[in-house]
Amino acid sequence: DQGIAGEYEVVTHHASSGQRAQKITGSGLGLHNQINVFQDTKIDPGKTYTASSRILVESLSNAKVNLTVDYLDEQYRFTGAHYETSQNTTTDG
Repeated sequence: DQGIAGEYEVVTHHASSGQRAQKITGSGLGLHNQINVFQDTKIDPGKTYTASSRILVESLSNAKVNLTVDYLDEQYRFTGAHYETSQNTTTDG
């Protein structure tokens, strides 16, 4: 959306495992605006998968952090979604 600024950076600190973490900084966000990072993963039908995230909140107030899994068919058409939401009103991480 117009007026929203997002910065994306791979950092070597705050990684919960491995050596790198994805840092996202957003500004100019209003009600119902969002900053996103995506990872496409091909899956095999009939297998069970687990999606998880570890999120360090450095500065956030009156906003939500979501982990969303979108389901797409072979032609990348949206077929459904599942999401988990965390309400954050403090900036204590």
